[in-house]
Amino acid sequence: MLIFDLDSPSLYLNRELTWLDFNRRVLHEAEDPRTPLLERVKFVAIVSANLDEFFMKRIGGLKQQDAAGFRNLTVDGRTPRQQIVECNALVRDLEAGKERLLPDLLKLLVAAGITLTGVDDLSTTENDALREYYRRNIFPLLTPQSVDPAHPFPFISNLSLNLLVTVQHPQSADGSLARVKIPTGAGIPRFIKVGNRDCFVRLEEIICRNLDLLFPNMEVISCELFRVTRNANTEREEEQADDLLAMIESELRDRKFAPVVRIEVKQAMDPVRRGRLAAELELDETTDVFEVPGMIAMRDLFEIARLDYPQLKDPSHHPVDHPLLQTPRNIFHIIRDAGALLLQHPYESFTTSVERFLQEAGADPKVRAIKMTLYRTARESRIMDLLIEAADNGKQVAVVVELKARFDEATNIRLAERLEAAGIHVTYGVVGLKTHCKVIMVVRQDFNGLRRYLHLGTGNYHPDTARIYSDLGLFTCDDTLGEGATEQEAGLIRFKMNALEDADIVRALYRASQAGVQVELIVRDTCRLRPGVAGLSDHIRVISIVGRFLEHARIYYFRNGGAEEYFIGSADAMQRNLESQVEVLVPVEGPALQRELRRIFDTQLADRRNAWELRPDGSSVQLAPDVSGNGLGSHEQLIALAKERNREATRLKRRTTQGFTRRNNW
Repeated sequence: MLIFDLDSPSLYLNRELTWLDFNRRVLHEAEDPRTPLLERVKFVAIVSANLDEFFMKRIGGLKQQDAAGFRNLTVDGRTPRQQIVECNALVRDLEAGKERLLPDLLKLLVAAGITLTGVDDLSTTENDALREYYRRNIFPLLTPQSVDPAHPFPFISNLSLNLLVTVQHPQSADGSLARVKIPTGAGIPRFIKVGNRDCFVRLEEIICRNLDLLFPNMEVISCELFRVTRNANTEREEEQADDLLAMIESELRDRKFAPVVRIEVKQAMDPVRRGRLAAELELDETTDVFEVPGMIAMRDLFEIARLDYPQLKDPSHHPVDHPLLQTPRNIFHIIRDAGALLLQHPYESFTTSVERFLQEAGADPKVRAIKMTLYRTARESRIMDLLIEAADNGKQVAVVVELKARFDEATNIRLAERLEAAGIHVTYGVVGLKTHCKVIMVVRQDFNGLRRYLHLGTGNYHPDTARIYSDLGLFTCDDTLGEGATEQEAGLIRFKMNALEDADIVRALYRASQAGVQVELIVRDTCRLRPGVAGLSDHIRVISIVGRFLEHARIYYFRNGGAEEYFIGSADAMQRNLESQVEVLVPVEGPALQRELRRIFDTQLADRRNAWELRPDGSSVQLAPDVSGNGLGSHEQLIALAKERNREATRLKRRTTQGFTRRNNW
């Protein structure tokens, strides 16, 4: 048996680099001609948005460590500076891939009747119409800011699009600079429609063409687009905070003015102005300035992906009702009789399960209290309305709101204030930890005393993401669930999660493999483990599923000598989840529910359309259908399985009703 030093950096992949490799897999969905056209456009936007967040969170944090002289090595043996350099190289490669792909997608869009064009390609009549649109709807929102000795360089907000305009008075030999912010958002789209056809022009081009209205009697020498990304790591020591809410609000203000970590500029920007821009924002021009030959901020392509062209998108998906929830019968009676119900989102409906659970809890006269955790939800969430209705109906309602949910802090503050105004008891989690678990507890007066009805989930109580994230939920009221067992004895571990980053977990899986245990891992993005290393991890297989839904469910399975153990929960195998966040892991022990979880594993581990297999060197290869395969991805297969469960429940209900009718007639 080979002996490995499990502390050797060579046995571990880097967190940041494997996360960027995940985005390479997402970009492949945009490159793949099997993906419907507007879905391909959507995946380009997703990669762009992901990279923005990567710079705000991960590069921002690494820059802080580097500036502070932090020299501790990661488990894979890298310093913060080394990680920044390697990440920048991968990011530039990803950006180049998007740039190569976009012209091909634009040609395909034109063939489908959707045109993204420039103002120079429009007719005079069309440009005149756009000028009038600009004069009425955009011009009043613009505020040029001079850049000269009397006016310091203006503040540039995070992820905003900006024009650096050089103008010159006819009677002056010197030019002057001004910054103009592109007012996208708040109802102003990036892509402006031309006339009645689906032809679109970028807003910045319209502004550049009509700068004479903004700078009358001046000659426009140049008009150059740029964009900045700011650090989002502004967390403070909350143990020292007297008021957690006030501290989070202060962090949000800090984030607004946080240091810039990246500038994106058009490739044709004048080198002198490019250098001045980097200097004014205190960045290294060589490493921190990213030249873009094509379109800056491709995340705005979400606007195009949302166009109403059903034939250019995935077939519409409508979640089905859980088979046991297809009746108006009291949901608590359904849960009590079943013992436990496993929910599979987005294949099964969030509205007719979780929202129904809260709705009936608020109206049921036997319900005494509702308690839940809230990490993320929609700003206009039905969940909020149901909790407030329950409080209005006299229920005791208590909600733990996590104020530190990254990028949702402001939303959660507003939601917490709304709940408190309705008389709901709101707390802000545990000091020093994030409350990341997803739990609802309803206390009900049943015929034999108080009973706790629980919903425990892997995903947030967010109706929007419940339609596009793959998640699991469990309804239960049993203190102990039935035990399931199989006749198979060989060791087997199966995990399904978003990320495998914790080094201790990786070491444990290495030891399991060395002991002969088969380990099958479905890891969406970050993965430190190197599978397939002879003598170390040759019993470990790692795949990643990238498709129409975002994989978000966490399932942990141990064969355990035949006494199988299944768990679902809110936590990934990451150090922050295990040490810095409040999480929930719940056993799923009913044989029927375990079969459903096993089917998810079996379906995804057999995927030959959306699955990527991780190699020992950290690269991934997309699996291809074999001769007998039908080429369907696991998401499509799970949609079909959910519909079949729904049809079977309908058939069973019909047979039961017909049998009841015959007995009554008899």
